[in-house]
This record gives sequence, structure tokens and C-alpha cells, in this order.
Amino acid sequence: MATSFAQETTVRAHGDRSGRYLAHFGPDWWGPRAPQGGVVAATTLRAMSTALDNPAHRLRTSTTVFARTVPAGAVAIDVDVLRAGRSVSQVQGTVHGEADPEPGHRTLAVFGRERKGWEHLDFTELQMPSVPPPEDCEPLPADRPEASIFDVSFWRRMELGNVDFHYGWEHDWQGGRAQGMRWIRYIDTPRVADGTVDPLAYLPFVDVIPGAVFQRVGASAPRFFAPTLDLTVHFLDRTEHDWTLQVMRMRRATHGYGSGEMELWSRDGALLAHASQTMFFAAL
Repeated sequence: MATSFAQETTVRAHGDRSGRYLAHFGPDWWGPRAPQGGVVAATTLRAMSTALDNPAHRLRTSTTVFARTVPAGAVAIDVDVLRAGRSVSQVQGTVHGEADPEPGHRTLAVFGRERKGWEHLDFTELQMPSVPPPEDCEPLPADRPEASIFDVSFWRRMELGNVDFHYGWEHDWQGGRAQGMRWIRYIDTPRVADGTVDPLAYLPFVDVIPGAVFQRVGASAPRFFAPTLDLTVHFLDRTEHDWTLQVMRMRRATHGYGSGEMELWSRDGALLAHASQTMFFAAL
């Protein structure tokens, strides 16, 4: 059976080295050329949260720099609690192959408790787009007419409902805005103890912003791969709903690099996360 998200992102303390955690990336969450970047970042943050060991401090923001490809198989995550404060804590984690000391991805995150006395300050300036519910949207077709990036194992862990998004096997459409929208959920939704969706599960949802480039260029776009250089995620809310609306945009693409952003919305209108990503473009 395929491993679940919770299983794939499990970490365990190294018995002989303080601050080091061990994990394993198998074949079930593979991206185009390596373990999916959002899954790797989520695993690193799992180790960082474990090292902090403060349930009152929820994850607020993380930034990951993708320095080198993290391989499949056994990996090590070295965690440094930079500051364990009363209200806010900062933690750093570096993941790499267990037998390779060179850093792969490095993540810096801020954790913080709820701020009492600020209950009156509660608003969301962004507005969720008005879209059909996921049950009324076309799913990703099981049989696709040609090979695509969606053939990798990561996407077999997901269900999609198309709102406004085009794919490489579609040929009868024109490009337009560098923006796309679709519903997404895990086939096996990962949850935490209170029944809400594990916020670490947002990370794989936001590490797919390059899809907005294709929406702009259109069906004639050359096949490309867009490795992530950095990914910043602001964790804003939690939800019990399994379906999440992705709203992705490319702000700018120039000189072989791209800068994009992603909003994640719950089906009842809560802004779960906001992310920004820098990538570079390479031909497939």
C-alpha cells in the first residue's frame, strides 16, 4: 500500500546526535525528478516542530531555500532552535542525504502562541473567488492522451476539481492571464489531533505555482521544468474541510526566472495560507 502523508513526513530522533532527525523518502510522493519539494519542506518542519516541543507555539511562517536536490531514501535533518521564546520562537532546519553532509534544503521558520487581547483585530483583506463547489468541477482525467508531469506518483495521492486551469494535453485553447484556479484534496487527508487538516499538508499544495506560467503562454508553450529556488509560506488558518481552493498567479517571468504566489482557501472561505515562490525555467 502507498504511504500516507503522515507516514512519509514521519521523523525520528537520531540516537547519538542531538538536534539530528532521520526520515525516509520513498517512491509514493515523487515529483518530476526527486521527492516533491513541498513534502520535503513539510518533513523538515516536522523535525523542527518536534525539536521545539512547544504545542502552544503554532507554525506561523516558513521560508525554504532549495540549494541542492534532496534524494530519495534515507535523509538527515539537522535542527537548530535559534530562540525558544515565551511568545515567539525561531527554528532552522537543514535536510540532506543521510550519507551526504552537503546541505540540500534549508528552512527557517517562526512559531508563535495566540496573542491574547487582540481578538478585535480579525479580518481578511483578500477575497475568495466565487467558484463552483468541487463536486461540480471536472476531475483530473484518469486516462490522459499523452505523458505529462501529472503522471508522477505525487499526483496520484491527490484529487483535483478544475475551476479555471488548463493542462498540457489540451490543445484547443489560447493563453491569457498567468493565473489558474482549481480545487485539490488528498485522497487520504492528513489530520491533527483536533480533527483539522495538518497545516504541514499545505506545503505540497503551494509548491506548484509554475502551473500559472502555462496558463499565460498557452497550448503552444514549450515543455519546461521549473525547479524551486525559494518558497515562503504564511500559515494563517485551519480547517476541517478536505477540499482546498488553489489560486495561483505568476507576478513576473523574465531572464529565465519566475516569481509567483499562491492563495489556499477552505471551502467555507477561510484563507488558510499565502505563499510566494521563486523558480527558474529549464527545458524538458
